[in-house]
Amino acid sequence: MTPDLQKKFAETCHGDRFQRVLPALLTRMGDGVFLVGEGGALLDFNAQACKMLGYAGRELANLKWSDLLAYPCDPGGCLVLQGSLEAKPPVHECVMRRCDGQMIPVEINAGRLEDESEELLFYLVRDISARKDAENRLRRSEQRFRSFFKNAAAGMAILNPIGDFLEANDAFCAFIGYEPHELKQMNVEQITADANLEETRRYYQQVREERTLCFNYEKEYRRKDGSHVCGRVTVAWVHDDSGRAQYGIGLVQDTTDQRAAQKDIERLVNFDPLTGLPNRRHFQDALLQDLARFEDSGAALGVLFLDLDHFKRVNDTMGHGAGDQLLRLAGSRLVELTGPSDLVARLGGDEFAVVLREINAIEDVAVIAEKVRQGFETPFICDGEECLISVSVGIAVVPDDGQDVEALLKNAEIAMYDAKESGRNLHRFYSSDIHARAAYRQLLDGHLAQALEKEEFTLHYQPQFNLGTGKLVGMEALLRWSNPVLGPIAPDRFICLAEESGLILKIGEWVLRTACRQARLWREQGFTGLRMAVNVSGRQFQEVHFAQRVARVLEECGLEPNALEIELTESCIMDNPDRVRRILLQLKEMGVHLAVDDFGTGYSSLSYLKGFPFSRVKIDRTFVHDVDTDPDDAVITQTIIAMAHTLGMEVLAEGAETEAHIRLLREYGCDEVQGFHCGRPLPEAAFTELLRQQLDSSSSPV
Repeated sequence: MTPDLQKKFAETCHGDRFQRVLPALLTRMGDGVFLVGEGGALLDFNAQACKMLGYAGRELANLKWSDLLAYPCDPGGCLVLQGSLEAKPPVHECVMRRCDGQMIPVEINAGRLEDESEELLFYLVRDISARKDAENRLRRSEQRFRSFFKNAAAGMAILNPIGDFLEANDAFCAFIGYEPHELKQMNVEQITADANLEETRRYYQQVREERTLCFNYEKEYRRKDGSHVCGRVTVAWVHDDSGRAQYGIGLVQDTTDQRAAQKDIERLVNFDPLTGLPNRRHFQDALLQDLARFEDSGAALGVLFLDLDHFKRVNDTMGHGAGDQLLRLAGSRLVELTGPSDLVARLGGDEFAVVLREINAIEDVAVIAEKVRQGFETPFICDGEECLISVSVGIAVVPDDGQDVEALLKNAEIAMYDAKESGRNLHRFYSSDIHARAAYRQLLDGHLAQALEKEEFTLHYQPQFNLGTGKLVGMEALLRWSNPVLGPIAPDRFICLAEESGLILKIGEWVLRTACRQARLWREQGFTGLRMAVNVSGRQFQEVHFAQRVARVLEECGLEPNALEIELTESCIMDNPDRVRRILLQLKEMGVHLAVDDFGTGYSSLSYLKGFPFSRVKIDRTFVHDVDTDPDDAVITQTIIAMAHTLGMEVLAEGAETEAHIRLLREYGCDEVQGFHCGRPLPEAAFTELLRQQLDSSSSPV
């Protein structure tokens, strides 16, 4: 700028100091300065003006102001000046054209200079390209955010520090069930479920009181229709320079299905899927917590261990569907028979357990256990049919019978097994005597598992006589066990253990093979016309190919099928009548004799048995024992014999121990007999001697 113009420009300003520094100011300032005369001629400009537009000084001096503009300014802009340097000058934005044709955005501050000869205009021009770029970037960023906010698959909302909704996207509205305009009139507390209300209030209180940048937690929301949904919410907060929160941007991910799946997993882990009751794991965890409370309060606590009696029979006779239904009904009945605060669980199979929490004394436990036992006397309805089943209950009481979960469950289970062995449909308290019996039972179990391998089993044979002729017609093979440590063990002590463990399958096959081999040996020695009776367990009849197994044993031993008689108890028949009938028919076709053992103690009748191919009925010893003293037993015995003969079956009476028994049985027309009066069970060598005596003698014990 020329000195004259600088002087003229400075004269319009006040103060000598300003006039002295003005030349340096105009030279060094970052804005371009243009002095325009009449007609828009460029009278002067500073170096920054040349640099801004890319012109040399002489090039710029030949141009007019209008040549520098990309398009004419707004009439209210720099072409019509208002104010002066002494007042607030007009400022507006415009676009100027550089010498290379590039357009640059500028901000123009215009003013008027007073001159005697002419009116001069000055323009302070600032290049705002960088600011415009930043504004454009910000605008594009805002547009992208708006687009993302609106179209995001996840729910998003903008809230103020007190939880009022400022804006919400479509996904969040769909998630919560409200329209955007409705949410703008609401607070976040209005859509928060009661369970998470205090937590939400605490978070927003923290936002208002301190510099909380973000919070993240899972909560339950209440939708407009009243239903509940779950979401993982993250809210990031924007603060002003003083650190106060201005607004928060929330992101909500729908976790309703995930929460439901998690609950399903928890149910699978902690609850029985069949009955809906707590399972063993949940029961043990709850009992552990109860024990901790017991230590603090000393309140009484009892544990019941329950097992349904003969549940397997229901599965076998009515099917597994009915069995499952019975388990569900049994679980529901247990809940009804116990207190509202008691815990009922299904431990597995047909085993249940109860924690009794509302008791004051041991006597209360006995009352509840008896109530449960009696409650099962009412029949269940399974698949439209009545199903009567009893329950055996074992009881353990805290702290006498255990102070930890494992001990209490174990001791209650021991007491339950004692109830089973005592006849079922009973309740038993745990005691040291019961524990001793259980320990002995466990000891037997351990030795029994190795008894077959160690050849500890033998067979004894009890003779069977024809009452009419007095001749020996057969023998029943009876299993005996003598252990080197425990000594002789009675069959009624170990047979049930073998059946429960499944060892009866191997033991039963050993008995069958040993008896058949011995029968063939005796026949080879000249003792012909005798039949070998072998009692078969119901577990053996569960094998589909049992008849084929018998045929293979007979072939291996070289024994004719008609020399073998298979004995089966009534209870075995009732376990699965259809399967038993099929197997019996297969055995009958082979020529094997078939007998019903212990008749009268089970559930069937002779009329029912006519549908099975039995050739012999064995009257149970309990009727024979008092046949000479109890009129009822005498009538029952006579009736069984008469009806069996009517159905074409022979009758053998067990347990004939006196001459009176023999005389009455003969009078009643019984065909055969066995018992101590006729002959005790004998080992193989002693029975061989008996056979020789019978062969050489015409005398008979009957």
